[in-house]
Amino acid sequence: MKPWKILIAIALVLSLAACRDKDTKKVPSPRLAKVITVPKPVDINTRYFPGRVEANQRVNLSFQVSGRVIKFPVFEGTELKKG
Repeated sequence: MKPWKILIAIALVLSLAACRDKDTKKVPSPRLAKVITVPKPVDINTRYFPGRVEANQRVNLSFQVSGRVIKFPVFEGTELKKG
């Protein structure tokens, strides 16, 4: 055999060997979960009462300057400093 054929054969073998995955790690399959469907209850003791909801506390706001309030950056429950 001629030396160039041997070199081509060696190059072909090495290039094919380089295409192989060396680090093939097996990924674990996800764990299965038990799933159940909850049926609607047939006999439910539901009672409906007419009513009206009112606030426990009321705050009357009064202003020294007349006009519209454009921005009020305070939320319920926010603690404010005096001043």
